[in-house]
Amino acid sequence: MNGGLDVYLLGAGASHGSLDCEPGVPPLGCELYERLLERPGFRDAIPRQFVPDRQSLEVTLSKLWDEHTEHMIPVLRETALFFSEFRPKPTNLYVELGRRIRSRASQTVLASLNFEMLLEMALFGSGVPCHYEGTFPAQGATILKLHGSANFLPTVAGAMLSDGSLLRAVERTGLASCNAIQIVNDPSLIHAYVKSTGLPPMVAAFMPNKPVPFCRDVIRDLWETWLRSVRVAETLTIIGVDLSGLGSHVSDPLRALRGKIVYVGPDPDARDKLAAMAPLASYVTVAAPSFHAYLGARIDTPSYHLW
Repeated sequence: MNGGLDVYLLGAGASHGSLDCEPGVPPLGCELYERLLERPGFRDAIPRQFVPDRQSLEVTLSKLWDEHTEHMIPVLRETALFFSEFRPKPTNLYVELGRRIRSRASQTVLASLNFEMLLEMALFGSGVPCHYEGTFPAQGATILKLHGSANFLPTVAGAMLSDGSLLRAVERTGLASCNAIQIVNDPSLIHAYVKSTGLPPMVAAFMPNKPVPFCRDVIRDLWETWLRSVRVAETLTIIGVDLSGLGSHVSDPLRALRGKIVYVGPDPDARDKLAAMAPLASYVTVAAPSFHAYLGARIDTPSYHLW
């Protein structure tokens, strides 16, 4: 990657604060488990005596890994299907963010910790050139989904959906053996994949104190790209990220950052936290308490088309 990158790190607060969505805005991390419990398939996948951390899906998944590993796949399936349902509408703030980055799209990296596809749908729909890291043609802004995405479908070399060999391969070697992903744009293909394979898309690639549960090589490549991007970032803009809950794969690369940090969010201690995480940064500033305040109250409706 070339120097002078504009790098963004987007958390649950960014998607929740992006406002104009169908069927509504995605929940914040502390609300996610309760929202998922509204889905019968998710409730049925949780063991009766299991005690979750209702404030953190990542911690809940980590406990589930330890205590009821056999329930991981159905829980991740339902989680992915939940996030596949969200759509941006024309005044979604990711659409406006796309307008702001359009002139420097090729020098922009958008790293997201979110599983839904609001960011990419908004950018593609508003005509902002962009691509997923590792896909071709590599034109425009780079989208980097650090924890996976509802539209990342695991594959295994030599295995196919049609004859059941994919499921058999995973049963033999585990999801960690999935050595590649297929990225789809149509959410109906996500449902078809889950129905035909019984497997989850590649979501929840980070759980505290646990290995990457599947597609490890793919995820590690994404994390390495994040490190390289941070090293050459001119500006890192952090929107809606829980700074206290960052895994080391996200926070450790900040030690190498020499550019500027712009924080958007409600954390009153953000400046001190980021100064400690990124001691070489040229400066740290708190720009606004919310995504909406950062972009400005008046947002004109752009030309926009759904996928």
